[in-house]
Amino acid sequence: MATWPPVVLSAKEEENEQAITAPGSGKPHGARHAGAGLCTGVTPTTPTTPTTPTTPTTPTTPTTPTQPAAKVYKYVWQDISPSGAAIYIVLQQLVDRVRVASGGRLDITLYPEGAITPRDESTPAIRDGGIDIASNAAAMDLNRLGPVMYLMGGSGLPAGPSTADLIAWVRQGGGLEVMRDVYKDWGFILGADPGAPEVFGYAKKPLTKASDFKGLKYRTLGLWGEIVADYGASVVQIPGGELYQAVERGVIDAFELGPPSYNWPLGFQEILDYMGVPGIQSPGYFNVIMINHKSWNALPADLQALLEDEIQAMEYYGQLQTKKADAEAMAKYKAYGTKIFVVEDAFQQDIAARSKAKMEKYAAADTQFNRVFVHQTEFFRTWHALAGIEPAYTIFD
Repeated sequence: MATWPPVVLSAKEEENEQAITAPGSGKPHGARHAGAGLCTGVTPTTPTTPTTPTTPTTPTTPTTPTQPAAKVYKYVWQDISPSGAAIYIVLQQLVDRVRVASGGRLDITLYPEGAITPRDESTPAIRDGGIDIASNAAAMDLNRLGPVMYLMGGSGLPAGPSTADLIAWVRQGGGLEVMRDVYKDWGFILGADPGAPEVFGYAKKPLTKASDFKGLKYRTLGLWGEIVADYGASVVQIPGGELYQAVERGVIDAFELGPPSYNWPLGFQEILDYMGVPGIQSPGYFNVIMINHKSWNALPADLQALLEDEIQAMEYYGQLQTKKADAEAMAKYKAYGTKIFVVEDAFQQDIAARSKAKMEKYAAADTQFNRVFVHQTEFFRTWHALAGIEPAYTIFD
């Protein structure tokens, strides 16, 4: 290749160049290249130092959008029981579980009987939004909704269903839908707060037969009050929290109230010597759990489902906890020295017969009562086909 500008060699350099390129000259062929720097007229170009590649900029981590805080629903629930009752403790456990399971989104505060509104005003308070949720006895609404309340799980239905029977009707017999229809103008029914068999009552003397009630100043509620009046008793309605003083002042001679664990903390064993069994006047009961329509509709579907599921579960484990508490309370009564009398069988049969006659009377006069009574009768007849399967004797007696 020609070089520009042309290189001019001196004579000596020409001679050396020829010697390098001549065959057999003895000069290494690479001498020309070794002496390449002898070329004149060309200034070697200093090679450019390669530019260090720019380190790519690390992409900026996208900012995570701020998530909106979850809405918290703060609701108020009033029960019909005092705060120390086993049934109240079960409800407190329920609202605590709901709070945790919802991640704090459903925060329910439970209040005992009368803390916000009088116990017999809970249903109107639900309708009007004064409270969000209530667990109340159906007997409190007799004057508002009529005799059908005798069939809504309230205590004081002589020879009626047990608590387990009632829960079975609600969950297996279509009872929940029936209750929702009955209460539809007042609130939305979520389920029931299970009670337990009640003791027959507390008195200054044994009340084992019908004649023992003649002239007695007796406190009770519901249909049992109607029957006791037929036996000649003077029936008085007094809140449970006032019974101790009523006995002390002589306002009443005897009364019935609730299960053993409900009654024990109220101290009745201190003022009355006798307690009766079995609780034929109230074999079982539950308190209706109702929520304000707007409060219910405001909840997202997942919180509605959570609350319903927790209440349904409570209807079963609540019975176990209450029954355990009742057994322990009965042991306390015996240890205290309370005298326990047993209602005569003939008297129990007469109570059942009178109770059924009154049910049939209401059914003939009230269409809604008849519809619910027929519905329950059909279910309980099937349900009671199991009677007799469990033996009456056990090695643990």
